[in-house]
Amino acid sequence: MTAVKEATLESNPEWMVLAVMDAKTGDILASTSTPSFDPNKKNITNYQNPLISFTYEPGSVMKTFSYMCAIEKGTYKGDAIYDSTKIEFEDDVIRDWNRTGFGNITYDKGFEYSSNVGASNLIGNFIDKDDLKKCYEDYGFGKATGIELPRELTGKISFKYPIEIASATFGQAITTTAIQQLQALSIIANNGKMLTPHIVDKIENPETKEILYESKKTESKTLVSEKTIDKIKELMYNVVHSTDGYATGRAYNLDGYDVIGKTGTAQYVDANTGKYMYGSYIYSFSGMYPKDNPEIIIYSALAKPKTGTNLSMQKAVRNVMENIATYKNMFNKNEVSTELKRIDIKSYTNKSTNEVMQSLTGANVVLIGNGNKVIDQYPKSGTKLSSLDTVILKTNDSNIIMPNMTGWSRGLVEAYFKLANIKYSIEGYGYVTMQNIPVGTQLDPNTEVKITLNPKYQLE
Repeated sequence: MTAVKEATLESNPEWMVLAVMDAKTGDILASTSTPSFDPNKKNITNYQNPLISFTYEPGSVMKTFSYMCAIEKGTYKGDAIYDSTKIEFEDDVIRDWNRTGFGNITYDKGFEYSSNVGASNLIGNFIDKDDLKKCYEDYGFGKATGIELPRELTGKISFKYPIEIASATFGQAITTTAIQQLQALSIIANNGKMLTPHIVDKIENPETKEILYESKKTESKTLVSEKTIDKIKELMYNVVHSTDGYATGRAYNLDGYDVIGKTGTAQYVDANTGKYMYGSYIYSFSGMYPKDNPEIIIYSALAKPKTGTNLSMQKAVRNVMENIATYKNMFNKNEVSTELKRIDIKSYTNKSTNEVMQSLTGANVVLIGNGNKVIDQYPKSGTKLSSLDTVILKTNDSNIIMPNMTGWSRGLVEAYFKLANIKYSIEGYGYVTMQNIPVGTQLDPNTEVKITLNPKYQLE
């Protein structure tokens, strides 16, 4: 959430979405968007969730799937040469993003450069209209994913005229949703099988403990071969890791991280006129890592930023990818990640404080009171944390001392004061930068603590 807030403050887009999927289960691990709302205020102006309820022309991230379609058909020749200058359809002309093309290049290079002319030339040379439409449908576009959220839209992948068909290969003249992009990317992460996305783990009756609903991993039949997956991963790898100056995904290359992906830029359509708005774009990135056995899938889109660039989205995506990789200790990239430990939180109620502290050696533990017995805790038993997370233990002692909350999240602040039974108020979003009560002050039920939050970058 903080990464998207920072991107929004920097670029002031019409909207932005960033979502992360578990590549092996289809579970949505995190999703946030803007504009948003403060749940403590009645300021909700739009109940639509951009993850599922915004349909838009996705742009060149769709080249991943048009190329995958051609590769799977068996007709694709990546080393074949084409003229990237332009391609004409009667009165319509398609050019590349640099307007002049890149001369005669291979189709593999065309993917790396995000060449619209190269994608358009897939039609007629390797696949036809029916092939493309069937592939898009098989990959989940044009229909609801079935995720456990209301108001999911389906988008539209109908195309008829030659210019529409060509445009569909690079993500224009069709519309999709962010959740469809994540679902389709799961094909690449799972050796050709598509996963149904889930955002609800289970629903349980709080009184009877009866499980009313529980999500399960659901995968499709094999849609593309392992050989095709290997090739598309190679192409996506080059987009991010190539040293060629024309490669469009170099901004997402994190040193030591095996990220693969595809960038997208689509002209923005005016909802009132239905026409493209000159100079207004929807920027996007779809990716996953590690390359050979992906664990994380990430997708982000930034619509019509006032700054006119996607630098803020690039920083947000990089920040999220780094944080996830560090938390999961995926790459052993540095000293911090190699020292991370996983902690399975148990029930510590009625146990000796010293005993519990010893069992949590290496964790960041905050005590409420200085008693010899634990009477409550945060988080509850069954939670899995890393050693970077905080555990709060309430003891059988009423002597509560104000801690230093600088850098704490809103959730952690709320958990502390609820356990301590201390009145509090919070302003802003992000992480704690100010507290009106000095560290070390004794708190009592008449004390009201005022906490100020600010975006993460103001702490650094």
